[in-house]
Amino acid sequence: MGNLDISDFIPTPKENLRELCAWDFNIKNVLKHFLTVRNVLGIAVVFISVLCRYLPSKEALCVVVVDELLANCQSKLQDEIAAIRNQMNDISTNPLFLNLIDEKIQAAVHLYDTDKIGLIDYAMESSGARIISMPGTQAFNHAFNLADMFSTVPTDASKILQPGTLPGQCFSFRGSTGRIRISLACPVYVTAFTLEHVHKSLAQNRTSAPKEFQVYGLDGEEATDGFSFGVFKYNLEGNALQMFKVQNQSSVLYKHLELHVLSNYGNPTYTCIYRFRVHGK
Repeated sequence: MGNLDISDFIPTPKENLRELCAWDFNIKNVLKHFLTVRNVLGIAVVFISVLCRYLPSKEALCVVVVDELLANCQSKLQDEIAAIRNQMNDISTNPLFLNLIDEKIQAAVHLYDTDKIGLIDYAMESSGARIISMPGTQAFNHAFNLADMFSTVPTDASKILQPGTLPGQCFSFRGSTGRIRISLACPVYVTAFTLEHVHKSLAQNRTSAPKEFQVYGLDGEEATDGFSFGVFKYNLEGNALQMFKVQNQSSVLYKHLELHVLSNYGNPTYTCIYRFRVHGK
């Protein structure tokens, strides 16, 4: 690019003020030209000094420069917005993009419907887990309770190893304490448990929910004692699904566990367990 002489754009000092005002002196065009040359800083200093000679005040100079910068920024911003809109329109009508979104939604729905937490449940019946026994614990049959004559609550303890937490989809045992022994799908290093009860928006009376419980690791199905992973408390006012990390860690692989419910939330007749999960590695 050739050199630019600033004198080409301004009148000689001999010209009077009236002629200067009448002269077609396009400051904005000059500014655009100067901003495109290589030595922007040096030329800008010269250009501003010349403007100061012919503009009434520094404020007028600032107005000219700021107006030009704002105009340029606004124009570029509008161009960027238009480009983004075009890209979004192209994406929203792309069949591959729509299929990808549909797959993500279906995967999320499947996760929520079947597991809800995205962790392997080693106590899931469909994976091979099963109920071993219920020492000293008796199932409560709601069919013989006049207040719940038409209830469909299952009396099989394996319900706690299956998906489903709608009202009544639980296992009930008599009283506020009970023991359930579980054979896991495979031996694992136990790291956490998940206990789930019916959501508070679906049931008015949830006093049958477990409150405090303890989990043991057993050396065998008939073991008389075991390793305590800790004592945990289910918060009735919290989320329906609550996870509890082990309080006592063990380096032993366990295939058999015992869930010992120590209390419930005030129901003197029975306690309901909807879903119990075991997590580990």
